[in-house]
Amino acid sequence: MTIAVSVLLVAAPPYADLGVTGLPAGTTSLRVSRVTASGTEASRARGTIAGSTGRVVDYDAPVGRPVAWQIDALSASGGLLESATTAQYTLTAPAEGKAWIMDPMSPRSAMLVDVLVGHDAKRDYLARVAPAERLGMSLPRALTSPRQAPTRLPMWTTETIADYLAMEQLLASGQVLSLRASPTTIKHRTGVLHVACPAVHALEYQPADFVDWSAEGFEAAGVALPPVVVLWTCADLKAMGGTNANLKSRYVGRAYLDLARGQ
Repeated sequence: MTIAVSVLLVAAPPYADLGVTGLPAGTTSLRVSRVTASGTEASRARGTIAGSTGRVVDYDAPVGRPVAWQIDALSASGGLLESATTAQYTLTAPAEGKAWIMDPMSPRSAMLVDVLVGHDAKRDYLARVAPAERLGMSLPRALTSPRQAPTRLPMWTTETIADYLAMEQLLASGQVLSLRASPTTIKHRTGVLHVACPAVHALEYQPADFVDWSAEGFEAAGVALPPVVVLWTCADLKAMGGTNANLKSRYVGRAYLDLARGQ
């Protein structure tokens, strides 16, 4: 069989929904990689497989820049059975000066926010450096570590009390923050910035409702595990149809992929 991949792009919040058909016999898992101008990187997206079809949702796809997806069909032992690479697609980026911020373990948490003047303006590329002094040498040798990804200081605002409470909920898990924006709003190699934030500051203005936020942290590797709470759940299906009979009648002549995508 030959693998074919259909790509559905969703703008708000941004993600890519990949439908896979033609999987070879013996496929037990899918390995997904994103291919961008900066190279190829593994995606944490996990595929669901039913016979020769599958589905992958990439909640971390970059916005405002071309990206393709490579799908590898793997056997139970991890051997590569077949690969396919999609054409390039570009997820819609938010307007200049806006960014999507998300707890990567809960894509439902994603919020579109305005970034503040001075957002992430100063970056420190740090390395551990120490002198190694030796007898008879007037200058020491330098002992250094690899230079780390820069420290980051994202800054954004919420305008309403409802958004303030939603942001508190988003931050409550303590996970790294995932930020995505146009390449001119957030300069980043891949377009997906993950920030580990030991401290997040909220600056309130009385009696106004808006709140300014800043997150002191450092750029970190992205989360490896798939989301715990995804955008489309069985609860949503139940709310739409109420019963299995209603759902079955609603999706007559349509595939499971349509149901899973909520189409």
